[in-house]
Amino acid sequence: VLWEMPGAGAPCTSTARAGRWRSFPYLAELDGEDGETLWSYVCRQWDQENGVNNGNDGKKLLRFNFFMLQADVLPNMGFSATRKRLIHSHDCLSDSNFVKEEEKSEGFNFSSGEL
Repeated sequence: VLWEMPGAGAPCTSTARAGRWRSFPYLAELDGEDGETLWSYVCRQWDQENGVNNGNDGKKLLRFNFFMLQADVLPNMGFSATRKRLIHSHDCLSDSNFVKEEEKSEGFNFSSGEL
């Protein structure tokens, strides 16, 4: 994993190269089939890059957490302390990580009035 910010190395993200990496937090909010496609891609890409399909099964990605790191740009062009926020937890072995809560839970369904 490369943690370096893409671009020309400018100290401020607003002056760095714009690109798809800056829009990723917006994509991270996708759910349903679109969300499953996005997050499953991360699993497949990891497995491909680590040779999982070529006999390197020990490197298979089972699950991951995606965090957004945020730091405010201060008036002196410095940065505030970095904050970490969990955006998504994904299970690479699950058929769907986006089953609605009412479908997953057992017991009384308040919407329909059924058990």
